[in-house]
Amino acid sequence: MPLADQPRTLIRALVEGISPHDDREAADRRWTLGWVDSGAPLFRVAKPATPPWHLVVYAALVDRDRASMMLVDHRKARAWLPPGGHVDPGSGGTEAGGRRP
Repeated sequence: MPLADQPRTLIRALVEGISPHDDREAADRRWTLGWVDSGAPLFRVAKPATPPWHLVVYAALVDRDRASMMLVDHRKARAWLPPGGHVDPGSGGTEAGGRRP
């Protein structure tokens, strides 16, 4: 398999491994697999969002005892989001979720 196809194959396998919780998640999973299979660029190549669809990873850190979830202030997005980040070329994405506090 060509080196350029390896990240796409890994990402497809990771998405395929997700068991959808409901119909919405199943539809999102189908859309994502179609996007990965389309050959479109997967990684951000220029800030802020080129291409407009690109991989990001978030980690859901949940404290069940307090019934709360960790969110961070994303200043540029002007939103409270789970910690995570953009997936860099050459990465499978598993590093991005833990790279930001």
